[in-house]
Amino acid sequence: MIPDIDSTCRFKNRRIVETLEDALVLLRFYSSSSFEENRLADAAEQLRFISENTLLRLLQDPKVQMWSLVDLTPLTERTKSEEAIGLAENLSEQINLIALGIAHLERRSFRASIKHLPKDTFIPGVGISFDCAKGLEAVEIVSEADGTFKVNGSHIIEKRWLSTSGFTLPVDDPLLKPPTLEGYDLAILDSAQINQWEKLLARIHPLVKASSRIDSLVSLFGSFILPLKASSDGNHLSVSFKHLPGIIYASWSQDDLEVLEAIVHEADHHCLFEIINENSLFTDDAVNLRAIFRSPWRKDPRPLSGLFFGLSAFVTVGVFLTELLNKELSKSDQTGNRAVLVLEQSLDAVSILSNIAVLTGRGKDLLEFNGMEAQKALEKLRSHSRFDSWQEESRERRTQEASHWKQTHGGENIAA
Repeated sequence: MIPDIDSTCRFKNRRIVETLEDALVLLRFYSSSSFEENRLADAAEQLRFISENTLLRLLQDPKVQMWSLVDLTPLTERTKSEEAIGLAENLSEQINLIALGIAHLERRSFRASIKHLPKDTFIPGVGISFDCAKGLEAVEIVSEADGTFKVNGSHIIEKRWLSTSGFTLPVDDPLLKPPTLEGYDLAILDSAQINQWEKLLARIHPLVKASSRIDSLVSLFGSFILPLKASSDGNHLSVSFKHLPGIIYASWSQDDLEVLEAIVHEADHHCLFEIINENSLFTDDAVNLRAIFRSPWRKDPRPLSGLFFGLSAFVTVGVFLTELLNKELSKSDQTGNRAVLVLEQSLDAVSILSNIAVLTGRGKDLLEFNGMEAQKALEKLRSHSRFDSWQEESRERRTQEASHWKQTHGGENIAA
C-alpha cells in the first residue's frame, strides 16, 4: 500500500517530462540535416504549448511511459556510434508521433514526417491508429484542426482503443503485448467477448469509485487492461511488468471481485515500481538478493523484494475489501474471508522482512506503514459478526501452507 499515490504519480509525470526535454536537447546533436532540425523544433513547439489536461492524458499513455524508461546514455556521450545513431533515429520518430498526438488533442494543425510507420502504430495520448495492411515508408501524417487525420494526403480509416467505464482496452496495439511467458497469452476478442468485458468493467467501476484511494490508484496506475486467455487449470490470471508501465494483463472471470482484486493488486505493483524509480527500498546487502525465503503467497522460495511487492499489493486489497464490507457494498463471506486472509498473510510477510531484510530508510517507513494499515483494517473487521469464522479459516489455511513449506524446503522462513 502506497501512502501518497498522487505524489508518486506527480514524480512519474515529472520524470517523463524531463526525459522528453533531455531527449530533445540531445537529439539536436544527431540531426543530420536542416529538415531534421526543423522537425525537432516543430515537435518541441507542440510540447512547449501544451495544456495541463492534454499533458496529463499524454502521460497516462503506457507507450509514453515506456518511452521514458529508455536509457539515454548512448546519446549523452555525443558520439556517432551505430548504437547512438539508431537510438536517435528511433527517439526522433517517437517524439514526432508524440507531437502529433498533442496537436490532435489540442485541435491544432500539425504535419509529422515519419520515415517508417509500422502497421498498427497508435498515436500517443490519442489511442488511434491507421488501418493499413502493412507499414508505410516516408509517410506524412497531418492532424487537422477539426480533429481528423490525413495520411499522405488522404483520409483513411482509423482504429481506436476501446474506452469504457473509466478503463481502456488497448487491443491490437503490438507494442503493448506482454513478453513471452508460458500460460500468459493475449486473448483474441470477438464482439461478444468485448461486450462481456465492457459489462464487467461497468459493474466494477462503481466499486472503484466508492474508495477515493482505490479510485486514485486505478485511474493513475491501472486503467489500461489487456485481456489474457483463460488458464488451462481454470485459475484466474493477472500480471504486470516494470518495463510495461500502466498496463494490467488479466483473464476473464465470472466473479467480478476476482477481476477487481487483480486490477487493484497490479495497479499497486505499478505504483510501487514508480516508488522504486525514485528511491530504493533495499540496500545492497547480499541477503536482499537471495531467493530463499518463504512467501505467504507462493510455494517456491522468493527474494525479499517479492515479499515486499506481495504485502504492498495485498494490504491495498485487504483495506479495500474492508471498505466494501463496511459500506455494505459487498456482504458475502467470500469477501470477509479474503480480506482477513490477505491482511494476515501480509502481516506475516511484514514480520519476515522486519527480521531479515536490510532496508533503506524509505523501505523501513513503507514497511511500517503497511503493517499499521493491515492492523487497522483487521481491527475494523472485528466488528463484523462473522469475523471469528473468517479468521479461523484464514489461520487454518496459513498453518497448512507453513507446514507444507517446512516439509518441502526445511526451516521456518528460510529454505534449508
